[in-house]
Amino acid sequence: MTAYIQHLHVMLLGSLVFLSATIAYYDIRYFRIPNVATFLLAASGLICATGSLGQSLMIAIANGFAGLAALAAVRWLYSVFRKQTGLGMGDVKLAGAACIWIGILQLPWLILVACIVAFTHICVLYITTKNNVRLATKLPFGAHLAVALCYLVLVGMPFDLDTLP
Repeated sequence: MTAYIQHLHVMLLGSLVFLSATIAYYDIRYFRIPNVATFLLAASGLICATGSLGQSLMIAIANGFAGLAALAAVRWLYSVFRKQTGLGMGDVKLAGAACIWIGILQLPWLILVACIVAFTHICVLYITTKNNVRLATKLPFGAHLAVALCYLVLVGMPFDLDTLP
């Protein structure tokens, strides 16, 4: 990589961390994910995918729409069976933006890591609120998705499909 591409990549990773922290803060505090932050996360993911990673723009956009569609389907199925909303649209849009960064094939890993972070959050709530955690306790899942995205991008994917035999 040339020095310019390396600097661009570092700046984009910095924007990923900043925007993920912003999303996590707003989701924890207000149970809302700002559309502007999600849009900027998706835009920086597109720049990273096409600029420093050398991916096709169409593949990156398709990854985003596939992630959005996958979580929209989960949201719809949950609302059909439980007769209530489980995931917010902010979580769905955030998953779409995350898939631009990591690709649709890593979506199961994103959900798994986010669920591990959410479980840890529930355990902390259980301990600190003296067992006052119920099934109806609302969780800011967007914050967990943002942490999981940072982990997968910065630390690395559990496996890369290019390395499989």
